[in-house]
Amino acid sequence: MDNGWEVVTQLPDRTPWIDPDPEWDITQFEDAMRAVLYKPPFKALLFTVPQQVYAAMSAVMHGQPEGHAEDVPKASQVTRRIFLRLMQDLRSAQQLASMGYAPQAGTIGTTVAEIAFEVAWIGRDEARAEAWLAHEKRNKTVQAYGDRLKLVLSERYEQQEHRDAIEEFEIGVYRELCMMKHANSVLQQSMGSFSTGEFEYFSPIPAPSPMTVRVAAFAMYHVCRLCLDASMDFLRVTQPGTPEHQARTAAAITGLMGDLVAAFEAVDRVAAQMDAQEEQEAQAYLARRAAATAGTHRD
Repeated sequence: MDNGWEVVTQLPDRTPWIDPDPEWDITQFEDAMRAVLYKPPFKALLFTVPQQVYAAMSAVMHGQPEGHAEDVPKASQVTRRIFLRLMQDLRSAQQLASMGYAPQAGTIGTTVAEIAFEVAWIGRDEARAEAWLAHEKRNKTVQAYGDRLKLVLSERYEQQEHRDAIEEFEIGVYRELCMMKHANSVLQQSMGSFSTGEFEYFSPIPAPSPMTVRVAAFAMYHVCRLCLDASMDFLRVTQPGTPEHQARTAAAITGLMGDLVAAFEAVDRVAAQMDAQEEQEAQAYLARRAAATAGTHRD
């Protein structure tokens, strides 16, 4: 079965970007980018796994009991609203990443990072849910991201060393996503163009460059990872269905996490190949120039 993880050995076809069709508009270039990224190994990370994560989240959500609003605990109402937002953000990020709008997918990823732990923070705590519902300040959330993360980790892990390591990792991911959100020049100087050795092409139209692939892969990996983590939290908090159903759902989420890691690693390997091939093209161009210059001097 095609799982979309096969490793390619050539750069994606860039003909539509190097020799553009004058009749094309932006939507046709976006469709061309989707066609490039729908092939292995990009397909698994940018299409297949995100869709499977969304389906898993839907399954968890549909297991929730229905009833009149006054009969549903406030904590249950709040965690559902947060979880639904995560599902929407997952789809939004996937749509952007699959068209090559990689930093924009990362921008949505910052929101995912900020609220992914909110399900666990609310949990079954009616007081926190009441505070969430009563919150009125538009310029800040009911609980700061960093404070919420620390509190969730302190409730989840006993060992301080373990908590510190996970906190450092999550904050590091969040900073990388914020770099995309704020168009930090560390990243932006490598975006918006691609090289064929001889020419550097600049365009607002997304093109299949190694950096675009790397940024899209990073964004989608962590958006999916955080959504799966939140799904597990939501499952623990709400405990829908029978214990057997909960165990099957948890096993499915764990399996998806393994698929996600494999898909990311496959794309990472190909991005390295793309880097190497771009470098080879650049070196070949320089060699041709040097040879041509030497020939001119001999004449």
